Amino acid sequence: MVKIMAIQKKTVSIILFILFVTALYVFQNTVVLPTVENVANSDLFFENTDDVAQLDGVINEKTNFALIHCNRYLSENYELGDADTFSDKDYQAWGLGGYTYVIKSHVDVPVSEQGPLKKQYICTIKYTGGDEIDYENWSISGFNYD
Repeated sequence: MVKIMAIQKKTVSIILFILFVTALYVFQNTVVLPTVENVANSDLFFENTDDVAQLDGVINEKTNFALIHCNRYLSENYELGDADTFSDKDYQAWGLGGYTYVIKSHVDVPVSEQGPLKKQYICTIKYTGGDEIDYENWSISGFNYD
């Protein structure tokens, strides 16, 4: 009699477990997943600006200012020699949209007999509005210097 009751309790527990897992699966697929998809497809995460992505490269006034601010960031956060010079025209820039740019440029480091060595850097920078000359109106989110 005791064995039969133990087997019945175990069977009921297994059946309840299967029912709860099935109910959770159905709830997730009918309620949670559609809600998450609706939020992701909404305009909640969309930033509407007049600056569109230009992934094939762009050189304009904003990227020139971005280069200046990336050079400043480099000079303030990395040790450079007195004879090291920044390139002010020889750079590549890509617009990611929303006034975010990726700047690839270099610093000329004088090396004896071989001429200058070009040490490259890549800077991800975003214009946040206001005067383009003001360093505070730009935000650097990524920087890599060899």
